[in-house]
Amino acid sequence: MPLVRHPDILTGSLLIVAGAVMTYFSWQIDTSPDELLTARFFPVAASIMLALCGLFLLVKGVVVGYKSLPKLGDVRVLGLVIAFLVYFFTFTFVDFRLSTWVVVLVSMYLLGARSRTQLIVTPLAVSLVIYSIFRLGFEILLPEWI
Repeated sequence: MPLVRHPDILTGSLLIVAGAVMTYFSWQIDTSPDELLTARFFPVAASIMLALCGLFLLVKGVVVGYKSLPKLGDVRVLGLVIAFLVYFFTFTFVDFRLSTWVVVLVSMYLLGARSRTQLIVTPLAVSLVIYSIFRLGFEILLPEWI
């Protein structure tokens, strides 16, 4: 029997480790005693939530029965890896809204979504919501053509 019985065990474990590392580095952020919410509050909260999501996945994977991991040569896995690598390496050159829409669309299709409504609405909504949060909420400049 393989070492990992369910993909959620591996994913959950990796998320717990990532959350722990992020929490450690988030605590290293310098703060001012005068701040109501310190500069480390949101990074620490996000990293703890990431670790909790990992714990949830880990427990789910242990409780659920055996399910094999997808093979690295699987077309879907390779497609997702390629899509995210292209997204990563072209991030500064391509409009954020367009590139995010494309990567979400490709990811959804590779993961099995076939509803036209979902394939049209979800990537559009995700890219616009993320853009709005970062551009309008956090006032972070993102690559844009228009």
